[in-house]
Amino acid sequence: MWDIFAAGLAVKAQVPRAPTWALLIGVGFLDILFGPFVLAGIERATVTPGVSPGFSLDYIDWSHSLAMSLVWSILFAAAFARHGRPVMVAVGLAVFSHFLLDLPMHPPDLALWPDSAAHVGFGLWQKLMTTLPPACRASRVAHRLRDLARALMGTP
Repeated sequence: MWDIFAAGLAVKAQVPRAPTWALLIGVGFLDILFGPFVLAGIERATVTPGVSPGFSLDYIDWSHSLAMSLVWSILFAAAFARHGRPVMVAVGLAVFSHFLLDLPMHPPDLALWPDSAAHVGFGLWQKLMTTLPPACRASRVAHRLRDLARALMGTP
């Protein structure tokens, strides 16, 4: 989860004129869409007690598919047209980075487009959370926090 915010801050380091709030909302925009889409019945999730992460994303094609991630990126970027092309590209990339960062972590539940038979995802989240001992998981969290701090300070 923290990696998406680190991505937004990394974009900020490259395009300082891009509003920080827009980048941080942008990297989470697909998840922001997911909530109302579930409530409206457009997408579905199921609670799965005892199975990491505690829920199953049954249908997330409108918020998280490859094609819709591109559409949401373009629409979000268009909202920043008055800020100039570099800012538009930065906020658009922030939105699309969410898909790229979800790809290795999600099981194959990321559609290529809505209602596509083809789904992608490498499932590392579940593999990491079920196979790594707690000390390794704590180390992973510590490294993410370190990366976030570096991004905030603008250091490599």
